[in-house]
Amino acid sequence: MRAVLGVDGGGSKTHALVADERGEVLGFASSGRSNWEDTGLEAAGAALAEAIGGALAAAQVPPGALAASAFGLAGLDWDPDRPMLGALLDPLGLAGPRRLENDSFIALRGLCLATGRLDEARDILREAPGLMVVDKREDGGYVTPIECVGDYATYVSRVREDPTVDNGLSLWCVSDNLRKGAALNAVQIAECLVNRKLIQAKRRAA
Repeated sequence: MRAVLGVDGGGSKTHALVADERGEVLGFASSGRSNWEDTGLEAAGAALAEAIGGALAAAQVPPGALAASAFGLAGLDWDPDRPMLGALLDPLGLAGPRRLENDSFIALRGLCLATGRLDEARDILREAPGLMVVDKREDGGYVTPIECVGDYATYVSRVREDPTVDNGLSLWCVSDNLRKGAALNAVQIAECLVNRKLIQAKRRAA
């Protein structure tokens, strides 16, 4: 029997599930939130270890017997985050290839692969901070660049299945390029860098 591990590590909870090659669930466990940006790396690693250990114990599958594992992790937003978060998993001794992605990407890909239901894809997109979904199958049921002038949000419309790519989506995306595309984006990126302690904010002179 080949067993695989899937983990959804979010800002409110962490789920881990072990399944066989037929998709039959062998073990499942939950723990607290594992978004490292909220909890810190040590707490995130502890939550992941707790959920993964519980799922493997329920499935009676040792870590070294896994065929593969996949992780959808909140807070994995930049390429340098991948090895950093992967280091939290190294001590667990998980065998087989391992893939780490942002939890939103995992949700969208899993949705398209399993169901192809676009309504659920739109619901997932609506959960993204700063994103507005306006997608009506009627004349004027989408946002144009001129309509979003002066707004800070990014607008997504015309979410459709992409027949040229396996499990793919295509969509129409617009924003105010001066606000969100330049000024606001620059501020948000700077805030992110400060929060991650990649740069230090300058103190005002007394």
